[in-house]
Amino acid sequence: MKHGERNSSIEAVKVVAIIMIVISHSVPRSDAEFGDVFSIACATRDVNVFVALLFKNLGQVGNYIFATASAWFLMDCSEVKSRKILCMIADCFMISVAWLGILTVFGYHFPAIEMLKQIFPVSFGNNWFITCYLLLYLVHPLLNIIVERCGKRQLLMIVCMVIIMYFGLALLYKELLYYNNFLGFIGVYFVVAYMKKYLNRIMNLKKTQIVLLMIGIGGWLLVQFITNWLGLHIAALESHMLHWNQFNNPFFMCIGVSLFYMAKRQTWKNRAINYLSSLSLLIYIMTENYLFRNYVSYNCFGHVMDFFGTGSSLVGSILIFALILLLGGHLPVYCIDVPYRKQCWFYVDGWMKSDIRWRIVF
Repeated sequence: MKHGERNSSIEAVKVVAIIMIVISHSVPRSDAEFGDVFSIACATRDVNVFVALLFKNLGQVGNYIFATASAWFLMDCSEVKSRKILCMIADCFMISVAWLGILTVFGYHFPAIEMLKQIFPVSFGNNWFITCYLLLYLVHPLLNIIVERCGKRQLLMIVCMVIIMYFGLALLYKELLYYNNFLGFIGVYFVVAYMKKYLNRIMNLKKTQIVLLMIGIGGWLLVQFITNWLGLHIAALESHMLHWNQFNNPFFMCIGVSLFYMAKRQTWKNRAINYLSSLSLLIYIMTENYLFRNYVSYNCFGHVMDFFGTGSSLVGSILIFALILLLGGHLPVYCIDVPYRKQCWFYVDGWMKSDIRWRIVF
């Protein structure tokens, strides 16, 4: 492929990632709207509820695919493009305000603080992944300097410390060591940096990728099965099934990293795949909007669940709801992408007079 062209193999795995994320968003965060029908937070003997929990976990796997790809490509360039930052903020602002306006027209009433969050979605972390990515994008030149100035042993020590502290201890207890998702992003950045700089030949082996994928999937399922079994026998652990659904879960990282490297092995180009991948940001923002997920999604899922029934149809209801979100969100996303984004880029470029880049040089 020509320099600068996107590898459709990597873009295809990003499309798979956004599908995983939408499926995760389709699983209700609470059973309050459905009485005692089900709760994915509690240990269960119902296979369908357990599968729904696994669907919820898929969102973090998708997040890791995007985080791994971002870290990989950011290592190659220490420039911070202000145009990219402003356009991402504009995307979040436009969709958040659109949801606020639409739901207000349909009779929803919101506290002033929630309306303020919709006007400043990035600042308030309404879409935590976007906020963390933008922060990572701003500091990645400094991280690149650290990576370049560290030797192999020093960088390995940093990676080991990050994994032990924030992907180990902080996973067991959320409040430990002041962990937050941004620290998780930085941790992923150092892990990917070490792999790219010192383990690239090994990581490019198909056997390594399969083993890493099996470790991730096996560890993920084993931990969930053990937690479920303990929850069924120990009352204090009954409601801890979602404890492992965190960004700093190392098994999710293994899955995400292995899938990215598998995709990177192939090189091909498909304009349709590349375009669908380019819409992933908008689809994520629309389906993970704060007002939608807290005021609308429960009711929408309830209607789908009533139509298809509960019990054995729970998994089917989640998949149908995810399909509705994907297909229903495609048209407005396309309408936003074509006229709005081009106009947004035009105004941003006009305001800035040029595509300003900041480069940190030491």
